[in-house]
Amino acid sequence: MSDIDRRRLIRKIGFKITPFVFVVSCLSQIDKMTLNYAGVLGIYHDTGISHDQFGLVGSMLYVGQIVSQVSQHPSKAFIKLIRFKPMELPSAYIMQRVPMSKFLGVTTFLWGSTQALMALANTFPRLIACRVLLGVFDASVIPATTLIIKRFHPRSHQAFYIGLVYASIALAIGLGSLFTYAMAHITSGGLSPWRWCFIIWGVLSAICGVIVFFLLPDTLDSRYLALSNVEKDMARQVLDDAQRPTTQSIQWHHIRESLRESRFYCQIIISILVSLPNSCIGNFSSQIIHEMGFSSLNSILLNIPRSVYEIIAYIGFAYIIRHTRCKHQVSFTIASFMLIPFVGLLLLVVQPIPPAARLFGVCIAPTVFALSGLQTLISTNVSGTTKVNFYLMTHVAGITIGDYIGPIMMRDPPRYTRAMTGYLTATGVSALLFVYYGWSLHYDNKRRCAYLTELPASDNDEKDFEDRTDVENKHFIYRP
Repeated sequence: MSDIDRRRLIRKIGFKITPFVFVVSCLSQIDKMTLNYAGVLGIYHDTGISHDQFGLVGSMLYVGQIVSQVSQHPSKAFIKLIRFKPMELPSAYIMQRVPMSKFLGVTTFLWGSTQALMALANTFPRLIACRVLLGVFDASVIPATTLIIKRFHPRSHQAFYIGLVYASIALAIGLGSLFTYAMAHITSGGLSPWRWCFIIWGVLSAICGVIVFFLLPDTLDSRYLALSNVEKDMARQVLDDAQRPTTQSIQWHHIRESLRESRFYCQIIISILVSLPNSCIGNFSSQIIHEMGFSSLNSILLNIPRSVYEIIAYIGFAYIIRHTRCKHQVSFTIASFMLIPFVGLLLLVVQPIPPAARLFGVCIAPTVFALSGLQTLISTNVSGTTKVNFYLMTHVAGITIGDYIGPIMMRDPPRYTRAMTGYLTATGVSALLFVYYGWSLHYDNKRRCAYLTELPASDNDEKDFEDRTDVENKHFIYRP
């Protein structure tokens, strides 16, 4: 197969798959951000909640995500844990047993319906209940979209496409702010503008779920991809994971192997730490901007500069780790780029400082490189169906914990000094952990290369299509 044919085939598959991933990720982010906009559109007045209760409502989405990731049968899970079998994660369990189109389509429809129903909530308990349900249905978006990219894109392209997915999330901030600004002027039907925001975005997400259910390809044989038999054979040669078996049974030794790896715990801690400032900005950015002296409607629009920055940052970062020498040093590149959100958070802590500088700090404070970079490291350095699922679900669990804690820390408006100091510390520690992560991958590569030449050549062939982990596959080379 020539390089031209290879690139043409990759583009053809990507053109059919990527829009689904982008739209689902985009709507997921907008639905999470809708509460942020509601904070300056009258939700306090209509529901009677306080500032601290608003923070709890924001955090409850992540409680719902945790609920969807822990066992439905605690007693059985505890028995399995005693027997060195960790708790089953229902989302990972289901994803491995049903077609991805059906799983992602149903969960997207359910979260959209829940988002629309949130417009009916007029008390603190009802808001809490809706946010928990929203979190339950939204929890699997990140692992599901990552698995789709991993299945339909070559390993060398996955970092770029994951970066583009996060760019679509950043785009959602700008689009959400722009369209919500327009929705804020809707006064018909006797409903407040914030209720219309929940209804409109929820209905759009539900419609998207139906489309995903029926059209998203699950395999190379999908009619939607419209591949000829020759193209299917070519695709199986090009794609690293599409031709590998995706076992439907849980491989417990994959999970035990993960639990013995320091990188497994490192990625969980990083996921928690970098999510603290992200959830703060995601839930409170409009209110932080409003407290600088801007009007309610303008505080919504002023989220757009952050969106522009994040789009440029994600695409730029994806390009750097795909087309420059940094593609061989992803971990250390991320650690270096963590200086940018560190400066942004510093601008929000230092007093006194002009509103323009604080607004700039809000724009660059999110740790935009960390989560997409960490997801890339997992996607390209972890192998084995169950092991990949386990890594991704615990990665999401770490994000969920950080997202839950982040809004609760925002307790001393309008400067939020203690919270911002905590976010600064978390950002610095996570940068150091990225350095360790990269060093660990380098160390394992050196050990592997030392005896790789001693393995018989036959070891290359017969097991290439087995569902082996990166540790079991002695020819697997890590990409730090």
